[in-house]
Amino acid sequence: MIYKKPALGLVTWNRLGITIQNLELLLKSTDDFDLYIVDNGSTDDTSKYLESLKDLRVKEVNLLDRNYGLIYALNYTISRRKPGQPFVNMDADVSIHTPNFISNCQKVIEAYPEIGVLGNARPTYYEERNVEYEEIIRDGVKFWKTPGVLGCLMYFPSETLDRIGYFSEELYLADMELAFRINLMGKWLGFCPDNQVTYSQPSCSVCNHQGFCSKPNQESIYCLEDYLKNYKHREFASQFAKKFADFKSKTTVDNIYCGSIHDSSSQENYDSAQAIANFNYYSN
Repeated sequence: MIYKKPALGLVTWNRLGITIQNLELLLKSTDDFDLYIVDNGSTDDTSKYLESLKDLRVKEVNLLDRNYGLIYALNYTISRRKPGQPFVNMDADVSIHTPNFISNCQKVIEAYPEIGVLGNARPTYYEERNVEYEEIIRDGVKFWKTPGVLGCLMYFPSETLDRIGYFSEELYLADMELAFRINLMGKWLGFCPDNQVTYSQPSCSVCNHQGFCSKPNQESIYCLEDYLKNYKHREFASQFAKKFADFKSKTTVDNIYCGSIHDSSSQENYDSAQAIANFNYYSN
């Protein structure tokens, strides 16, 4: 069965203010989706808020006992998609201002079947990161083709995940390694220019959701400070440069599939010891 409605995976970890702000924006969407939320062991009041959600599009809220890192949680949401169902990954710090953003992505995917994954980025991203893009217009539909893609809000056609499986739990390098594997498929990477997204953390003084927070009225941004104090991804990624180089030298279009601990049928060549070591890195 081919699905039009995508599964949408969102991973949270602390930063209660930005989580509430951006989930409320997401749930204002006029599009339909199956929303799977994983909280990566937040130590603030995030779980209390997530359990209060009533929208029928919220299919599951999974509260983990500790932080296993982004990829463990994200791959869980991918494992929940139905066969033939597209998938959208949304980072909790993405503010979506286009209510039909999924429909816009689908319009681009339908016009450009060459696309392996379609990203969405803030308008200043290309200049900030010095990202060059090729603008293509086909049948009136605009697409910005790039050599890589930013992982904050990505639309995956079902066929892409059927080929590549999951984000690599052995590498744990998120969109960096994913873009490499999609390029090996011969598929395009790029961005949908019609969706407006931003990134902004509300300060405690203007946060409208203090009823969920046990530490309101802070002078600073409490939940962001708590997040940054324990953020380990850049530290982790800096240690895996050589491992990624080895991965690229050994990976071809014939072995681009990566399995997950959440999907027993995907684990034929799965290095569980390395994956578990990565999961444990984030909770130590």
